[in-house]
Amino acid sequence: MAILTRLPVRRAEVIALPPGPNPLTCLELELDFHGTSITVTGLHLVMTEAQRLAQARFLANRYRDASRPIILAGDLN
Repeated sequence: MAILTRLPVRRAEVIALPPGPNPLTCLELELDFHGTSITVTGLHLVMTEAQRLAQARFLANRYRDASRPIILAGDLN
C-alpha cells in the first residue's frame, strides 16, 4: 500500500485490520493541509463479505470520535 501526497506528512502508521486467513493492513497518514490536520487512510477490503464488514466496522469505530477530517480511499470491493 502506498499513498502519494504533496502535503507534509505528520505521522504514518500501518494499521492491522481484523484477522482473516491472510494478514491485512491499511496505511494511515496524518497530513498537514494548510495548518489543519487531516487523516488519509488507504485500504483494500478483501476476502468474504463478512470479513469486509468486520474491516469496515473496525475502521468506523476507529474514526468514530475523530475531531479532524478523515478520508478513506482505495478498493472497497
